[in-house]
Amino acid sequence: MDYKNRILPPKLKDVKENLISGRKQSKEKKPYEIKIVTPMFGGGNEPGELDETFPVRSSSIRGHLRFWWRATRGAAFQDVKELRRHEVAIFGDTHSPSRVKIWVESRHKPEITDAREIDKNKQVRPGKEPAYRFKNFLPLYAVFPYTSNNKVRTLRKLTFTLYVQYSDYIPTAKDKVQDNLFPDIEALKKEVEAALWAWINFGGIGNRTRRGCGSLFSESFSPKLGEKYASYTDWYEKKQLEYGLKLLSCEEIGGLGQGWPTLPKEIHIQTYDRDLTLAWKKVIEIYKNFRAFKAGYKRSMWPEADSLRLITGMAEGRHKDPLPEDKGKCIAFPRAEMGLPIIFEFKQDFKLKGMFSDKREPYKTQLIPKGKNRLASPLITKALAISECRGVGVIVRLNHPKLDKLELQMVPEKMGRLSKHEEEIKKCHERKVKDRIKQYDITQKDIYKELTYSDSPMNMGNKEKPFTSAIDAFLNGKEVEKWKIHRESEKKPYMGNRNGQNKSYNGRNNYNNRRNT
Repeated sequence: MDYKNRILPPKLKDVKENLISGRKQSKEKKPYEIKIVTPMFGGGNEPGELDETFPVRSSSIRGHLRFWWRATRGAAFQDVKELRRHEVAIFGDTHSPSRVKIWVESRHKPEITDAREIDKNKQVRPGKEPAYRFKNFLPLYAVFPYTSNNKVRTLRKLTFTLYVQYSDYIPTAKDKVQDNLFPDIEALKKEVEAALWAWINFGGIGNRTRRGCGSLFSESFSPKLGEKYASYTDWYEKKQLEYGLKLLSCEEIGGLGQGWPTLPKEIHIQTYDRDLTLAWKKVIEIYKNFRAFKAGYKRSMWPEADSLRLITGMAEGRHKDPLPEDKGKCIAFPRAEMGLPIIFEFKQDFKLKGMFSDKREPYKTQLIPKGKNRLASPLITKALAISECRGVGVIVRLNHPKLDKLELQMVPEKMGRLSKHEEEIKKCHERKVKDRIKQYDITQKDIYKELTYSDSPMNMGNKEKPFTSAIDAFLNGKEVEKWKIHRESEKKPYMGNRNGQNKSYNGRNNYNNRRNT
């Protein structure tokens, strides 16, 4: 057999030619030091659980980077197919290998602690469990989903190194000319670093990142004021140019948006920095005040509760009439725009709750998007870290399409033991209420409604005409405008002590001791 003139298989021939020509895939590895600066919840293999051994996973970070790439560089595309083609060229899919390899290393021990502690100011009744509360370094409204979990753990701080390996593009025989979207490592790096910049500054790691949990800081990407950037607004605008981002404002999109969330052209950011925890607590506080707006009444001024009473035909006697009176028979669910599901559970007398008739408050219900289980909030309210312990409050409204249709569902309630007769009455009445709910379709007209009644939370700004969007009403409200420019005194939050007593408890004891002496 003449080995010199033998015919090689096509694949082996390509390999040989590549070796002869010396063509090799070049790679570049770059480390990024990142610090977790606000408490992190969840993020482990089990939903909602913190993995205390490996709290930060590279697979989770990859998911974050894909999201933030779509929100930044992906904002330039109008077609989902074109977006998908570019995303696959960077991060790969089941058929194409990724040109970006990431992994995490950390030599630091994670600082993990209980998020809740026993409230020693509350007396414990015999035979009852002690009352718990969140520790003082946490904004309560940001972590309310964990209220019923007294054993929830949180990661306070951790420094880790994220390694990103960029691989050069090597075309194969099957590739076309247009497949070479990012021909070299520098082009690829520009795409990934735009996602890293957005993730570190406006995202986070773990659960509840849109409310500021698991926020990050990195010297490579976090803002620094000086000769280059005159203000934090200036920093945000110049970074758009640096990363070549084609972002649009909500007004330019006109409420349509792409089929995926994208960063807006403008954000709401404070003009001064302060203690990171204080900045976080303050931005959460103004968001909470808006969502729970009462205008001095004991009942909420939002229309959802009275809307549920009208739809279900159920109302306790003293709540049968709407508040305020000029609200009338108004059915609206404006807060749905801020994220779903919304669970409605009315507070009422124990005896009335045990009744199964229209004379009690509505059953526990949840509001969800039609055909889906949830909708992530387009609002990000958090502290933007400028160092490990300093930050500025920031509110980001992600561009997203308008909501179309919503669905009300009854949620099973925990009840004591019922007799057969009581069980039959309960099932019969629940069927009637479900039928009433099905008869009403919640559409855009019920979400984006002009609410003109007195003390309407949709008219909290300087506009004579109420907003039809709850997010617009929040962002243009007087409290947000004041928050952006008003500098408050920095009283550092109490972080707890070894015996678990709170500041007010110790302060009261010290005062009594001074008075007695």
